[in-house]
Amino acid sequence: MELDDRLRRGLSGAAEAAASAREALALAGVVFSDGRWVRSALGAVPAPADPLTEPWVFSLGALARLHTRIPEIGAKLLDHFDGVGAVRFGPEGVGFDDARVGWPDVRRIHTRSALAMLGVDALDREVDRIRGFFPPVPGRRRLVAKAAELLLAVVLVAVEDAGEEALEDITVPSHVVHRGLFGREKVLPVGLFAAAVLTHRADVRAALTAEAAAHGVPVSPHPAVPDPGSASAEDPSATAVRLGILRDRVDAISRSLADADADADAG
Repeated sequence: MELDDRLRRGLSGAAEAAASAREALALAGVVFSDGRWVRSALGAVPAPADPLTEPWVFSLGALARLHTRIPEIGAKLLDHFDGVGAVRFGPEGVGFDDARVGWPDVRRIHTRSALAMLGVDALDREVDRIRGFFPPVPGRRRLVAKAAELLLAVVLVAVEDAGEEALEDITVPSHVVHRGLFGREKVLPVGLFAAAVLTHRADVRAALTAEAAAHGVPVSPHPAVPDPGSASAEDPSATAVRLGILRDRVDAISRSLADADADADAG
Protein backbone atom coordinates (compact mmCIF):
# COMPACT_ATOMS: atom_id res chain seq x y z
CA MET A 1 0.00 0.00 0.00
CA GLU A 2 2.77 2.43 0.95
CA LEU A 3 4.59 1.64 -2.30
CA ASP A 4 1.39 2.27 -4.29
CA ASP A 5 0.98 5.65 -2.56
CA ARG A 6 4.57 6.62 -3.36
CA LEU A 7 4.07 5.62 -6.99
CA ARG A 8 0.85 7.62 -7.25
CA ARG A 9 2.53 10.67 -5.70
CA GLY A 10 5.48 10.27 -8.05
CA LEU A 11 3.26 9.99 -11.11
CA SER A 12 1.20 12.96 -9.96
CA GLY A 13 4.35 15.04 -9.44
CA ALA A 14 5.68 14.05 -12.86
CA ALA A 15 2.38 14.99 -14.49
CA GLU A 16 2.34 18.38 -12.77
CA ALA A 17 5.95 19.01 -13.79
CA ALA A 18 5.15 18.12 -17.40
CA ALA A 19 2.12 20.40 -17.34
CA SER A 20 4.21 23.28 -15.98
CA ALA A 21 6.76 22.76 -18.72
CA ARG A 22 4.07 22.75 -21.43
CA GLU A 23 2.44 25.87 -20.00
CA ALA A 24 5.75 27.72 -19.80
CA LEU A 25 6.56 26.67 -23.36
CA ALA A 26 3.18 28.01 -24.50
CA LEU A 27 4.19 31.47 -23.27
CA ALA A 28 7.40 31.42 -25.33
CA GLY A 29 5.95 33.23 -28.32
CA VAL A 30 4.28 36.01 -26.30
CA VAL A 31 6.21 39.28 -26.51
CA PHE A 32 5.65 41.33 -23.36
CA SER A 33 8.31 43.93 -24.15
CA ASP A 34 6.20 45.79 -26.74
CA GLY A 35 5.94 49.26 -25.22
CA ARG A 36 2.98 50.25 -27.41
CA TRP A 37 0.91 47.32 -26.18
CA VAL A 38 1.91 47.89 -22.53
CA ARG A 39 1.08 51.61 -22.79
CA SER A 40 -2.32 50.86 -24.30
CA ALA A 41 -3.11 48.17 -21.73
CA LEU A 42 -2.14 50.34 -18.76
CA GLY A 43 -4.27 53.17 -20.08
CA ALA A 44 -7.27 50.90 -20.60
CA VAL A 45 -7.46 49.75 -16.97
CA PRO A 46 -10.60 51.29 -15.41
CA ALA A 47 -9.99 54.06 -12.89
CA PRO A 48 -10.90 53.44 -9.24
CA ALA A 49 -14.52 54.25 -8.45
CA ASP A 50 -15.32 57.41 -6.51
CA PRO A 51 -16.18 56.60 -3.83
CA LEU A 52 -14.60 53.17 -3.58
CA THR A 53 -17.13 50.52 -2.54
CA GLU A 54 -14.95 47.52 -3.36
CA PRO A 55 -11.23 46.92 -3.75
CA TRP A 56 -9.42 48.28 -6.80
CA VAL A 57 -6.88 45.66 -7.85
CA PHE A 58 -4.38 45.52 -10.67
CA SER A 59 -1.51 43.09 -11.02
CA LEU A 60 1.26 41.89 -13.28
CA GLY A 61 -0.79 38.77 -14.01
CA ALA A 62 -3.88 40.83 -14.85
CA LEU A 63 -1.81 42.94 -17.24
CA ALA A 64 -0.37 39.85 -18.91
CA ARG A 65 -3.88 38.43 -19.40
CA LEU A 66 -4.79 41.49 -21.46
CA HIS A 67 -2.34 40.32 -24.11
CA THR A 68 -4.27 38.98 -27.08
CA ARG A 69 -1.80 36.18 -27.75
CA ILE A 70 -1.91 34.48 -24.35
CA PRO A 71 -2.56 30.78 -25.07
CA GLU A 72 -5.16 29.09 -22.89
CA ILE A 73 -2.72 26.39 -21.82
CA GLY A 74 -0.31 28.98 -20.40
CA ALA A 75 -2.87 31.31 -18.82
CA LYS A 76 -2.99 29.75 -15.37
CA LEU A 77 0.75 30.20 -14.90
CA LEU A 78 0.13 33.96 -14.92
CA ASP A 79 -1.35 33.66 -11.41
CA HIS A 80 2.24 33.36 -10.19
CA PHE A 81 3.00 36.83 -11.57
CA ASP A 82 0.74 38.48 -8.99
CA GLY A 83 3.10 37.63 -6.15
CA VAL A 84 5.80 39.85 -7.64
CA GLY A 85 3.57 42.64 -8.89
CA ALA A 86 0.23 43.90 -7.58
CA VAL A 87 -1.42 46.97 -6.11
CA ARG A 88 -4.76 46.87 -4.29
CA PHE A 89 -6.69 49.22 -2.07
CA GLY A 90 -10.28 49.72 -1.02
CA PRO A 91 -12.60 50.18 1.93
CA GLU A 92 -10.97 47.38 3.91
CA GLY A 93 -7.27 48.00 3.44
CA VAL A 94 -4.25 48.37 1.20
CA GLY A 95 -1.77 45.88 -0.22
CA PHE A 96 1.16 45.42 -2.54
CA ASP A 97 2.36 42.26 -4.26
CA ASP A 98 1.38 39.27 -2.09
CA ALA A 99 0.73 41.16 1.17
CA ARG A 100 -2.11 43.35 2.42
CA VAL A 101 -2.95 45.28 5.59
CA GLY A 102 -6.31 46.40 6.99
CA TRP A 103 -6.74 50.16 7.40
CA PRO A 104 -7.18 49.92 11.22
CA ASP A 105 -3.62 48.54 11.40
CA VAL A 106 -2.05 51.12 9.05
CA ARG A 107 -0.28 53.91 10.91
CA ARG A 108 1.12 55.92 8.02
CA ILE A 109 2.17 55.74 4.40
CA HIS A 110 5.48 57.21 3.31
CA THR A 111 6.28 58.40 -0.20
CA ARG A 112 9.31 59.01 -2.36
CA SER A 113 9.81 60.45 -5.82
CA ALA A 114 9.11 58.21 -8.79
CA LEU A 115 12.69 58.84 -9.89
CA ALA A 116 13.96 57.22 -6.70
CA MET A 117 11.44 54.36 -6.76
CA LEU A 118 12.16 53.42 -10.38
CA GLY A 119 15.95 53.55 -10.19
CA VAL A 120 18.57 51.04 -11.26
CA ASP A 121 19.00 49.57 -7.77
CA ALA A 122 15.27 48.88 -7.57
CA LEU A 123 15.40 47.15 -10.96
CA ASP A 124 18.21 44.84 -9.91
CA ARG A 125 16.55 44.00 -6.58
CA GLU A 126 13.24 43.20 -8.22
CA VAL A 127 14.72 40.95 -10.91
CA ASP A 128 16.61 39.07 -8.18
CA ARG A 129 13.36 38.76 -6.21
CA ILE A 130 11.57 37.36 -9.25
CA ARG A 131 14.29 34.74 -9.68
CA GLY A 132 13.82 33.65 -6.07
CA PHE A 133 10.02 33.76 -6.14
CA PHE A 134 9.15 31.05 -8.64
CA PRO A 135 9.43 27.41 -7.51
CA PRO A 136 12.04 25.13 -9.13
CA VAL A 137 9.69 23.48 -11.63
CA PRO A 138 10.27 22.67 -15.30
CA GLY A 139 9.94 25.85 -17.31
CA ARG A 140 10.96 28.05 -14.38
CA ARG A 141 13.62 29.97 -16.34
CA ARG A 142 11.14 30.87 -19.04
CA LEU A 143 8.56 31.92 -16.45
CA VAL A 144 11.10 34.14 -14.69
CA ALA A 145 12.15 35.67 -18.01
CA LYS A 146 8.57 36.45 -19.05
CA ALA A 147 7.62 38.00 -15.68
CA ALA A 148 10.75 40.15 -15.66
CA GLU A 149 10.27 41.11 -19.32
CA LEU A 150 6.78 42.44 -18.61
CA LEU A 151 7.87 44.23 -15.44
CA LEU A 152 10.72 45.99 -17.25
CA ALA A 153 8.36 47.06 -20.02
CA VAL A 154 5.97 48.60 -17.47
CA VAL A 155 8.83 50.50 -15.80
CA LEU A 156 10.10 51.85 -19.13
CA VAL A 157 6.63 53.02 -20.16
CA ALA A 158 6.14 54.76 -16.81
CA VAL A 159 9.52 56.49 -17.11
CA GLU A 160 9.12 57.52 -20.74
CA ASP A 161 5.55 58.77 -20.33
CA ALA A 162 6.24 61.01 -17.34
CA GLY A 163 6.32 63.84 -19.87
CA GLU A 164 6.20 67.39 -18.61
CA GLU A 165 5.67 66.20 -15.05
CA ALA A 166 9.25 65.24 -14.24
CA LEU A 167 9.81 62.00 -12.35
CA GLU A 168 11.30 63.80 -9.37
CA ASP A 169 8.05 65.76 -9.00
CA ILE A 170 5.82 62.69 -8.97
CA THR A 171 5.52 61.19 -5.49
CA VAL A 172 4.39 57.60 -5.03
CA PRO A 173 4.01 55.41 -1.94
CA SER A 174 7.29 53.76 -0.97
CA HIS A 175 6.13 51.75 2.03
CA VAL A 176 3.30 51.28 4.49
CA VAL A 177 4.03 51.39 8.21
CA HIS A 178 1.57 49.20 10.09
CA ARG A 179 0.97 47.50 13.40
CA GLY A 180 2.47 44.08 13.70
CA LEU A 181 2.61 41.42 16.40
CA PHE A 182 2.39 42.84 19.95
CA GLY A 183 1.83 46.31 18.50
CA ARG A 184 5.30 46.60 17.02
CA GLU A 185 5.67 48.60 13.83
CA LYS A 186 6.26 46.69 10.64
CA VAL A 187 6.95 47.92 7.13
CA LEU A 188 5.27 46.78 3.94
CA PRO A 189 7.39 47.92 0.99
CA VAL A 190 5.86 49.00 -2.30
CA GLY A 191 7.13 46.83 -5.14
CA LEU A 192 8.49 48.03 -8.44
CA PHE A 193 5.40 47.12 -10.45
CA ALA A 194 3.10 49.01 -8.08
CA ALA A 195 5.43 52.03 -8.10
CA ALA A 196 5.46 52.05 -11.91
CA VAL A 197 1.66 51.77 -12.16
CA LEU A 198 1.20 54.57 -9.62
CA THR A 199 3.73 56.69 -11.52
CA HIS A 200 1.93 56.17 -14.82
CA ARG A 201 -1.64 56.59 -13.54
CA ALA A 202 -2.23 59.86 -11.69
CA ASP A 203 -5.86 58.89 -11.09
CA VAL A 204 -4.81 55.75 -9.22
CA ARG A 205 -2.31 57.74 -7.11
CA ALA A 206 -5.00 60.25 -6.20
CA ALA A 207 -7.54 57.54 -5.36
CA LEU A 208 -5.11 55.71 -3.08
CA THR A 209 -4.21 58.93 -1.25
CA ALA A 210 -7.89 59.84 -0.89
CA GLU A 211 -8.75 56.38 0.46
CA ALA A 212 -5.95 56.60 3.02
CA ALA A 213 -7.17 60.04 4.11
CA ALA A 214 -10.72 58.72 4.45
CA HIS A 215 -9.41 56.22 6.99
CA GLY A 216 -7.34 58.79 8.87
CA VAL A 217 -4.00 57.50 7.54
CA PRO A 218 -1.40 60.22 6.94
CA VAL A 219 0.56 60.15 3.66
CA SER A 220 3.86 62.02 3.75
CA PRO A 221 7.43 61.95 2.35
CA HIS A 222 9.81 59.53 4.01
CA PRO A 223 11.66 61.62 6.62
CA ALA A 224 14.80 59.51 6.88
CA VAL A 225 15.72 58.55 3.32
CA PRO A 226 17.59 61.04 1.12
CA ASP A 227 15.83 61.27 -2.21
CA PRO A 228 18.21 61.43 -5.19
CA GLY A 229 15.51 63.21 -7.15
CA SER A 230 15.90 66.36 -5.05
CA ALA A 231 19.40 67.07 -6.35
CA SER A 232 18.21 67.46 -9.92
CA ALA A 233 16.55 70.80 -9.18
CA GLU A 234 20.01 72.40 -9.26
CA ASP A 235 21.18 70.44 -12.28
CA PRO A 236 18.45 69.84 -14.89
CA SER A 237 20.72 67.47 -16.79
CA ALA A 238 20.94 65.10 -13.82
CA THR A 239 17.49 63.65 -14.45
CA ALA A 240 18.28 62.96 -18.11
CA VAL A 241 21.51 61.23 -17.10
CA ARG A 242 19.69 59.02 -14.58
CA LEU A 243 17.03 58.12 -17.13
CA GLY A 244 19.73 57.20 -19.64
CA ILE A 245 21.38 54.94 -17.08
CA LEU A 246 18.03 53.37 -16.28
CA ARG A 247 17.29 52.64 -19.93
CA ASP A 248 20.77 51.15 -20.41
CA ARG A 249 20.25 48.89 -17.40
CA VAL A 250 16.84 47.76 -18.67
CA ASP A 251 18.43 46.92 -22.04
CA ALA A 252 21.20 44.92 -20.32
CA ILE A 253 18.72 42.97 -18.18
CA SER A 254 16.52 42.36 -21.23
CA ARG A 255 19.47 40.89 -23.15
CA SER A 256 20.27 38.66 -20.19
CA LEU A 257 16.67 37.47 -20.02
CA ALA A 258 16.65 36.79 -23.76
CA ASP A 259 19.79 34.66 -23.35
CA ALA A 260 18.12 32.74 -20.52
CA ASP A 261 15.06 32.20 -22.69
CA ALA A 262 17.27 30.91 -25.50
CA ASP A 263 18.99 28.53 -23.06
CA ALA A 264 15.58 27.26 -21.99
CA ASP A 265 14.74 26.55 -25.64
CA ALA A 266 18.05 24.73 -26.10
CA GLY A 267 17.46 22.69 -22.95
